[in-house]
Amino acid sequence: MKKVLSLLLALAISITSLSFATSAFAADSSKCASITFCGTENNSLIDEALNAINECRKASNMAPLSLDNNLCEQAKQRAKDVFVYYDTQDMYLPNGDTVSSYIPTGIITTIYAFYDVPTYDSIKSQVKTYAAHSLLNSAQGVGVGFFTLNGITSMYVIYSQNQVTVPYTNFADTSVNATVNTLISNVSLRCQLEIVSGKSYVPLTALAYFNNGLSVSGVSLVNNQVTFKSSKPSVAKVKNNILYAKDNGSYSLTVSLNSNPALSSTESYVMSGIKKPKANITSVKSKKKKQITVSWKNNIKNVTGYEIQYSTSKKFTKKTTKTVTAKGKKVKSKKISKLKSKKTYYVRIRAYKNQSQGEKFYGKYSKTLKIKVK
Repeated sequence: MKKVLSLLLALAISITSLSFATSAFAADSSKCASITFCGTENNSLIDEALNAINECRKASNMAPLSLDNNLCEQAKQRAKDVFVYYDTQDMYLPNGDTVSSYIPTGIITTIYAFYDVPTYDSIKSQVKTYAAHSLLNSAQGVGVGFFTLNGITSMYVIYSQNQVTVPYTNFADTSVNATVNTLISNVSLRCQLEIVSGKSYVPLTALAYFNNGLSVSGVSLVNNQVTFKSSKPSVAKVKNNILYAKDNGSYSLTVSLNSNPALSSTESYVMSGIKKPKANITSVKSKKKKQITVSWKNNIKNVTGYEIQYSTSKKFTKKTTKTVTAKGKKVKSKKISKLKSKKTYYVRIRAYKNQSQGEKFYGKYSKTLKIKVK
C-alpha cells in the first residue's frame, strides 16, 4: 500500500488525566459549519494496529499497550477530521480550535493515510518508527481510529502515559455518517445533477471539496444538509432538492449549507432539448345556458391530461381567468358550467404531464377561441 502521509506529532509530555469531550466550536461560530458525509469506521483494524504496535514494542523490550476506550473514540473522530482539515503540526481542529482542547497535553499523536484499506503489514511498517520511540517508553494506553472515504483510509493513533480505565471492545466495521465541525473557509460546495434517463426531473445533491484535507475528490453530503435555489423557475424549478425541467433556457443554481448559509456557491447551466407540444383546440360551443363545451384533438403522446383556461379577458389576466383540468390522455372534451350568460369568453388549452411532488410539465398553449355564452 502506498503511504500518503506519515508524521509524528509530539505534544508536551506530562502525566495528565484525559477525559472524553466532543470538539468545541471556535470562538466565532458564524465562520463554522457542520459537514456530514458517509464513510466506514474500520474498527476491525484497531486490534490489528494494537498487535502491530505491541510487536514493535516487544522487539525493543517495551511493555505492551492496552486499548483505551476514550482514546479510541477520540482517535476515531480525529481520523474523520483529517479528511476535512489537517496541518503538519496537528495543532488545530477543522473548526479552528486547538487539538489540545480536544486531546489534552500528555499525549503523543500520529497520523497515517493509505490508499485503500491497509493490511497488517502496511500498518506495522508505518507504526514501527514511533511505537517503540524512547518518548513512549512509559506509555500505557493507546487509542486507534480508522476511517475510509473515497478510497483513502486514515489512521490516527493516540499514545498516553495514563493507565487504561475502560478498555475498548468494538471491533466491527461500521458504515457511519461522520459529522465534522469546520471553518467554512476549509470547504467549497458544488452542485451535482444526477441525470435520470427519460425523466423531466432529477435529484440534486451537493459535493463538498476540502481545501486542506486528505480527501482530494468531492465528498457527497448526506441528510439534506443543503438548500438549492434556481434563478429562473420558469426554466428549471427546484422543490425539495429536486430539479424540474420546465423550458429551454439559461439558469443558475445556488447551493447553500443549512448549518451556515454563508457557505454557498452558484453555477450556471443551460436547459436544452425540451420539447413542449402544442395542444390543438378544435371548437368551443355553447348549447346550454351558462355552459360551454371545449373540444380538442387528443393526439399528444404521454400526457397526464389537459388544462383548460377560460377568461373574460383576451389577455387572460389573473383576476378574470379560471382554470380547470381534464384528466386522461384519451379525453378530448370538457364541459364548463356556471358561466355568465351573454358574456364573451376566451378559451385556450394545454397538455400536461405529472412529474412528482405535485409538479407538472406543461406543453404550449393552443390558439385562443372565443365564445358568447347563452
